[in-house]
Amino acid sequence: MNRAELIEIIRNGESSGAEFKLDDIHPQSL
Repeated sequence: MNRAELIEIIRNGESSGAEFKLDDIHPQSL
């Protein structure tokens, strides 16, 4: 998963579990 995909997930639906995944994947680790 790359940054573009993460941004797309965030824009598509923050309530669809995207926030949970973002908690695991921090920008520093990309």
